[in-house]
Amino acid sequence: IGPYLIQDNLGKGGMGIVYLAIHVETQKKYAIKIIRSSKQDEAGVVDRFHKEKHVLEKLKSPYIIQYYDAGTYNGLDYIVLEYFGNGSLGDYLRENEKMSLYLSLKVIIKVLEAMEVAHESGVIHRDLKPDNILLDESFDVRVTDFGLMKNLETSRTGQSTVTGVTLGTPSY
Repeated sequence: IGPYLIQDNLGKGGMGIVYLAIHVETQKKYAIKIIRSSKQDEAGVVDRFHKEKHVLEKLKSPYIIQYYDAGTYNGLDYIVLEYFGNGSLGDYLRENEKMSLYLSLKVIIKVLEAMEVAHESGVIHRDLKPDNILLDESFDVRVTDFGLMKNLETSRTGQSTVTGVTLGTPSY
């Protein structure tokens, strides 16, 4: 995809697939999110994808995944993001019975700081869950997947979803 060489599949969500990619010239690792081809023509998906890109461009926090680039490849839109790899909080919780109080507070405080930056920018995440909180080996945090967010600054009607349609993860 452009100057990026796909290495591995990192995961998939309702709207897209995220791949590990290496920039051919710099050899730096990135995460590339691509709209699933089966979702490309679904109502609102491309619009939400572009809104996510625009929001990530402006959200600056050490605890929110960093945006680098975007484009279209073979008719599919993609976003190039910071690669932050060790898995998610969801992965950690599935592999471990529990998390210490110290680590829990460390993660929660960073997530709250990320959400404070988002909220001050008029952005409501709307799909905050353990699988959308990435962790590294020192339990540093990156909140990711703003695909279902609501941007209060640009929302005209206050509603960017369809009545009667469930988006996101109902259990969260």
